[in-house]
Amino acid sequence: MKTLSAIAAGLTAALALAGCASSGPYHYNPPRLIAAALSNPARPPADVQRDPSRRPGELMAFAKVRPGEKVADLMPGAGYFTRIFSPIVGRSGHVYAVFPQFMADFEKPEVASIKALQEDKLFDNITFIVDSNTMFSAPEALDLIWTSQNYHDCSSA
Repeated sequence: MKTLSAIAAGLTAALALAGCASSGPYHYNPPRLIAAALSNPARPPADVQRDPSRRPGELMAFAKVRPGEKVADLMPGAGYFTRIFSPIVGRSGHVYAVFPQFMADFEKPEVASIKALQEDKLFDNITFIVDSNTMFSAPEALDLIWTSQNYHDCSSA
């Protein structure tokens, strides 16, 4: 299990890497397992088109996502990273797509996308969770808690 300091260091570096994203051609040569997840034909074309700016191969390699890991994709939107995590962690791992209640209430199309993804046999290691707690919790110990492009959704009003 990754330590909190390792997660914080990873988050800082991931944010720095994301800030270097360009809209040019995507030329990263990822490790085989990550490459297979990125080339998965079940990924929506719109997700694949986002790869040059989101740089998922580099982020998965940096986060050291491995087979058998338990991952929470916190505030997963329509499942861009959820679809990438699933084949990387494989059948021995698991991905929890977690929406806090406040987001699930207003992100209906995204919630529907994740519910459909959970039912897809190609992604049978995904569990959809709406968390009504004010503190994040998971049904088991996790190796990685991931969130991307969501901090603006969590500010207090």
